[in-house]
Amino acid sequence: MTEPADRAGRGPAGVRGVLLCGDTELGAWLLERAPERTGSADGTSAGDGTSGAGGTSGTSGAGGGLPVRLACVRYGGAEVPACYAEAGAGTARWLSLVWEPGELLVGPAGLPGVPGCPRCAWLRRRRNQPPVPQAGPGQDRMPLAPPAGPVLDLAAALLAGELAALARDGRRTGHGTPDAGWPLARTRGALLRIGTDRGGVSRHPLLPDPECVRCGPLLTGADRDPVPGPAGPPPPSPGRLRALSGARLAALTRTFVDPCAGLVQEVRERSEGGRPVAVAVRSPARATGVSHHGYGHGADFRTAAAHAVLEALERLGGTPTPRAAASRGPVASFRQVAGTAVYPPSLGLHPDASYDRPGFPYARWSASRETEWIWARSLTRDRAVLVPAGHVHYAEARPARPRFVQELSNGCALGASLAEAVLHGLLEVAERDAFLATWYARLPLRRIDLGSAADRRVPVLAAWARERAGVELRAYDATLEQGIPAVWVMAVAGADA
Repeated sequence: MTEPADRAGRGPAGVRGVLLCGDTELGAWLLERAPERTGSADGTSAGDGTSGAGGTSGTSGAGGGLPVRLACVRYGGAEVPACYAEAGAGTARWLSLVWEPGELLVGPAGLPGVPGCPRCAWLRRRRNQPPVPQAGPGQDRMPLAPPAGPVLDLAAALLAGELAALARDGRRTGHGTPDAGWPLARTRGALLRIGTDRGGVSRHPLLPDPECVRCGPLLTGADRDPVPGPAGPPPPSPGRLRALSGARLAALTRTFVDPCAGLVQEVRERSEGGRPVAVAVRSPARATGVSHHGYGHGADFRTAAAHAVLEALERLGGTPTPRAAASRGPVASFRQVAGTAVYPPSLGLHPDASYDRPGFPYARWSASRETEWIWARSLTRDRAVLVPAGHVHYAEARPARPRFVQELSNGCALGASLAEAVLHGLLEVAERDAFLATWYARLPLRRIDLGSAADRRVPVLAAWARERAGVELRAYDATLEQGIPAVWVMAVAGADA
């Protein structure tokens, strides 16, 4: 969610040096209009003496604060700007300034040892935003088209205030006590967006990105030998898991949903037959044939939205993370790793004739064919094993090696702890197994009287479906020999209803 930011005042004094990187013309243009205190120790403007796009300029006086690097980008392509490597080198504190059509983006702040930097923001925005218009033929940069009047003053003052706060903030990054009257920079863990048409300012919290070369190693990585951890806090009532309500529902949305740099771009709500339904839209810039979005329903729109966000996060698990190197196994044939790998045919294959069909996208399995492997934990063997990457990262758009089967999200689940997620993943596998076994074996099922349910919401929902949607809900007991309760519910319409 977007948090409103206070409009910038004239900013506190104290920045004695600003180093410009990247498109220094952009940085100098804005800093020249900022309060004089953003200049160097000798009073000259930080934008004086710029060296042109691609260079570094400015001063680094000590004075009342520590020098800050400002990485300036005129417009954005798909790749992370090269000036980010220069600005974030070593233990520097740095800020990004990005101009794109209709907006100026300030932040987030890059602080030594603190995950969540401008690279993270760039990666998240490129996944959740449409492509940015590039320079025209013969242009190496887009025209500046600066904001005018009060909007220009606002943008310059806001940038000056953030640079000043970050310079002073840098002297207490080691858990020091903030000086009285010196608030932390608002770009800590967030970026500020300024609309260049009307000057609207909004703050957008940012989660660190595991694919960031700087911040990825600072995050908790994948374990080569993952095992279920502690069960986590007890459920609020016996037998109730994955409970979300009240403040936790609101926090879930605030954490993951943001139109500027969130894991989920937005949540769209609609009504289907009078029932609240929500769609959590994720990664439109990398959309493939596999749905990356999350879908949810509930008794109210807030609950439906939370369920949709959780499903979107679950689907995120089907996308490979390049920086999660600890869980990646070798590229090898089964024959080479047979001692530690799961036998791929035991996971199921397509009918052999399918592999001979023209254009069939999957390769016929062979013990000598190389594929990618990933480390996993076998619950039956109680040890680490290798499984084909295609069975885990089912949503990878362009895998580097041939895959043997089409895999979906069956068995994927979330939980408040690893053990809870494993439990719900197993329950989903049991559910799908019950359905498929019943379907293919044409097993007879005993019908359940929905009117006899102890939870009286069940017959009410059945009556609602009949009155509002014109369908009859029928439930059947599909429990198999494992004894895990499974129910098949179908909606029957028309003359058979």
